[in-house]
Amino acid sequence: MFKQAILSVLIVAIIASSAYASPIFSFVKQFESVNKRSPTSSNICCLPNVFSMKGVFNQVSIVANNSTLQPVEGGFTFAGDYNAGKIRQDITYTVDGAVNTYTNWDFKISSSITVSYDLQSGKCTCRKVQDFNQWDALCLPNSGTVTKAKIGSYDALKIVNTQYGATGTIWTFREPQMANDKCWILNTFVVVPTASQDQTYYDMVEKVDSNVFTVPSSCPSINTCLSQ
Repeated sequence: MFKQAILSVLIVAIIASSAYASPIFSFVKQFESVNKRSPTSSNICCLPNVFSMKGVFNQVSIVANNSTLQPVEGGFTFAGDYNAGKIRQDITYTVDGAVNTYTNWDFKISSSITVSYDLQSGKCTCRKVQDFNQWDALCLPNSGTVTKAKIGSYDALKIVNTQYGATGTIWTFREPQMANDKCWILNTFVVVPTASQDQTYYDMVEKVDSNVFTVPSSCPSINTCLSQ
């Protein structure tokens, strides 16, 4: 994936969602774009290297073929250990009353090779992915209008950015024990000409349960995935 500003990634995701009337939602794809782990002038802050969180999202988009509004809502859980090179995402979303669920695992093989598993409707598939940015830190670039705020007693930032005719707002906060260059994402809200998407994150902790990275026995082996 090319390195893109976070708002650009959100916009790309939401435009794709409106075109296909289903959410192209992936926490990783929305926050993997900037790759500096240490605080620099180009980053506001980065998420921890090891963390778990949950989230919910709501989207309304115009379906391309008939210009009707298509609401989509769902939730997800995320566990990432960037030190060990392991990620899991569980996503559930509802479209036209139909509930869809899927699980994705990513495993780091080398600095440029990742094996990605997808489990949906009882079927487990895998593929080899060549991506030099996959295991870089999940950071927020220092762009747009940044306003300091408070969420309770926590230091917070409101980041507003406008690109490509779209506007995105991101809220972050930092717990007192966190390093100065680390933060949590609380909410993102993006509006484009054909859609809007709101996401709220919660239950974030700087730890993961290692058991969640075990893929079902029905899934292909790592070697099989690498040979594809």
